[in-house]
Amino acid sequence: MIVGGIFGLKVAEVSFMPKWRLHNKIASEVGIPEDLATKVNCIIDIEGIHDGREIPKVLLNDARKSYEIGGYDGLRAFFLHHILDRFAQKLLGEAYREVWDKTPRSEKYILKTTLNDANDWINSLKGFEHIGKAKEALGEVTAYIEREYKKVMASIVSEFGDEKI
Repeated sequence: MIVGGIFGLKVAEVSFMPKWRLHNKIASEVGIPEDLATKVNCIIDIEGIHDGREIPKVLLNDARKSYEIGGYDGLRAFFLHHILDRFAQKLLGEAYREVWDKTPRSEKYILKTTLNDANDWINSLKGFEHIGKAKEALGEVTAYIEREYKKVMASIVSEFGDEKI
């Protein structure tokens, strides 16, 4: 095991994603019912291709399913799930940068690039019947993340702080 990164994360040869417990905790803070967050987590992580946000057809299908089961809140849970997973990926990337003797980038960089990625996901939802609601839901979730990013990052890091990552 190698320890590295600006957050002292333990880096191993595996990737990680936040557990549903953390997704649900933050969803509750945003005002999304926990049972709905769990259903959306299942759509994203189990029903189809795990975290298929890089495949437009999968992202669109998962957005539709999330909207079908939860309407606007389903879309908020959908975007929150993907943003938290992307945050975790970027935090791990920064831990690897230090292992490779590269200067880790700042928390603000991680925040900015995560939110840029999230805004790009909207482009993958072309043809989504509720695109206006999706944009609004994403805006609400990103506003929360911008406001609370230090707390969100700390939650992700503390979840993995005592585990191999």
